[in-house]
Amino acid sequence: MAEGEATGGAGRLEIRDRGSLEAWLGTQPREVAVIIAARAALRVLPLYERVAPSHPDEQQFATSVALLFAASAIARVTAKYPSWIMEFRPAAAFIAPRVTEARARSNADYSARNAADAAAGAAFAAQAFIAGDAAARAYAADATAASAQAPPISDAVIWAEVSADANSLSTSRVDAARLAEKALWQERRVFRTGRDRLGTSGMLEREPGWASSSWRDLVAALPKDEDWDVWIEWYDARLAGDPADQETELIYATVPLEKWDEGAAAANAWIREQLDRIERSIFSAAFEEGWDFFLSYSTHDETFARFVDDVLRQAGHRVFAQFRDMPAGSNFVVEMNKGLRDSDRFIALLSPHYVASKHCKAEWSAVFADDPSGEQRKLVPLLIAPADLPALLRQVVSAPLVGLERREAAQAILTAIGAVGTNLLHLKEPWPIAETYDAMARKTRGVFPTRLEGDRLTVDAVAPNDSLAERYGFSAPELYADMRHAFLAYAEELEATTGNFHYPEPMRRSAQGLLRAAPEDMGACRPLPMNRALKMALQALDRAERAGELPEHDMAHYHRAELRGLYERLAAIYTELLDYRDMDRNERMRPPSPEERRFLDELLRETAADDKVATPELQDELRGSSEALAEAERNLPPGASEAARKQELREPLKAATAQAIPLWAWLSDARRKFEKAGKSAKEAEDAIANFTKLAQRISGAAAFFKWLSEWWF
Repeated sequence: MAEGEATGGAGRLEIRDRGSLEAWLGTQPREVAVIIAARAALRVLPLYERVAPSHPDEQQFATSVALLFAASAIARVTAKYPSWIMEFRPAAAFIAPRVTEARARSNADYSARNAADAAAGAAFAAQAFIAGDAAARAYAADATAASAQAPPISDAVIWAEVSADANSLSTSRVDAARLAEKALWQERRVFRTGRDRLGTSGMLEREPGWASSSWRDLVAALPKDEDWDVWIEWYDARLAGDPADQETELIYATVPLEKWDEGAAAANAWIREQLDRIERSIFSAAFEEGWDFFLSYSTHDETFARFVDDVLRQAGHRVFAQFRDMPAGSNFVVEMNKGLRDSDRFIALLSPHYVASKHCKAEWSAVFADDPSGEQRKLVPLLIAPADLPALLRQVVSAPLVGLERREAAQAILTAIGAVGTNLLHLKEPWPIAETYDAMARKTRGVFPTRLEGDRLTVDAVAPNDSLAERYGFSAPELYADMRHAFLAYAEELEATTGNFHYPEPMRRSAQGLLRAAPEDMGACRPLPMNRALKMALQALDRAERAGELPEHDMAHYHRAELRGLYERLAAIYTELLDYRDMDRNERMRPPSPEERRFLDELLRETAADDKVATPELQDELRGSSEALAEAERNLPPGASEAARKQELREPLKAATAQAIPLWAWLSDARRKFEKAGKSAKEAEDAIANFTKLAQRISGAAAFFKWLSEWWF
């Protein structure tokens, strides 16, 4: 078999070397690569115990071991919970390079060095996945190859385990999250004596003997009284395939960086404190009577109710909910009255179904009658879908959740009940809000379509969302004014520097770009340039942080968080932006070659320069897209990698391409477009001639659309 070729009979996949692993990973989602790396690293992690006898510093050895554990934990949760990856970014960036330092402390022991290499590969795979980089697959191959080359292991043993993992994914409909929970080693039958070999009997074994003995030796080498049981129990669970709940898993991957700076003992103590907190909340809940909240909802809205319940319970509250607290065979009326009587407060999930339900009306009416003035805040209405509310319910201020992203919705729920400052990091995976009520709001008429105005092209007018006040609780002009105020504050912050410190010039230019995109009169605002300006400002902030140009606690970090929130909420004003952003083809997109790029540059430049073809408004937008793309290219460092080029050019390329498609459709078929618009060919002959001449001056369309078809359509 040629190296790099995966084989197998009867549909079974066999991976025998790094080449065949890389080929297979190329067909899999990146989270698969990360969990393969994590499992490979965990199998050989105990071999690091070989460093202990000759290590001159016990605490330094302990810190290295803790970092190896943490690297594997981060890789596990990154693959299991990809929607939370932004929470793992700081830890991944901190841990990955420090694990490589552990390699230098291995005192030339080949096994220990490879164990550290495998952990580093897993950490770097997680870091690459978080950054949206395909390099995750290469790092996964690094981790697996390192584990296969660590004596006293037979490389065939590791490749057999990787093959078993691959076949679990391919034949058992197991995904990366479920693979993470499987026991590290597959069961195998081993024969201990010559007599056994003659028969068919044998012993079932999980991990090989060297793995068991190395793990025992590593545990014995760890310093005493430093809470190492948190990692020992964690690793034992990985060996056995015992599942852990998400809240517990996240703890191991989100240790504050300052705790790592203090050393392994401080990091372990923090983990122990968090685990004890969970245990205390579970223990106390088992003995407490009554509930903090009664969750009232229509059965049609149970998906959303489970999400709200999850948010409240993970924040430490006791919740009465029909789906959990009214088992089959119980008396509905009796149990419901008990829940209402023994709950301190009442949460109503308002929707058309809720308003129409007689049972729901009976529930909220009873609570309203008990606190009609609202002074005790017993009734907490959450608006989860636009609804025509009864007069009494309209008297109580509702917290709007419609259209919010999951974490925004979770924060809004906690704010509504007065739990400001609650840590959201350890919430269990939220339910997909966007797939319930907000899905219909995302179906819009198109993305800034180009249309004919007289005999020239212009962008179609985009009206603000006139239902914001009803659905979200604020009007479009109010939100727009608030956004413009935030842009002004940000620009003033960047200009108000003192002493020798000055913010990077790209940040300052992008802040001025925000102001240009946000005129005082909302009617003059163009949402597409606004969208682009926000993107460019956030990219400039991110570049400055990566380059170490921002102080750790600088106000720019606060402004970035605010700008990100405004970017998400901009689509509440102009819903067409949702479709525009849905054109995201990040996975397949690659920067164009010079030939492919030439067409895009000529199309934007030539159209923006020809006032016989485009209106001044459209010319400005085309120039803006061209300048944004050129600016991104200038910001690329010499010799930038393909991944870096893709990361920096993605957004300006998408914006420019979104305009290029309808533009070229007009230029290449102008006559039919004019006829469809109700103009005769004779009346429009001069205008058509201008379109045709412009199209003829632009070259490279075939190469451009070949590139485009690979990732856009």
